[in-house]
Amino acid sequence: MPAVKGKIHSKADNKPMVGAEIFVSKYAINNMDTIRTDHNGSFLYNGFL
Repeated sequence: MPAVKGKIHSKADNKPMVGAEIFVSKYAINNMDTIRTDHNGSFLYNGFL
């Protein structure tokens, strides 16, 4: 899986969503990760090969 990055904003007021959780499931190696957005609503998952 390649790296994935983005920003999450509220639909109601278009403000960044701080601390939103993104669940990443890695079926190939039977592992799971949860990442959170930062103060700007940004997140980065470095992925795996």
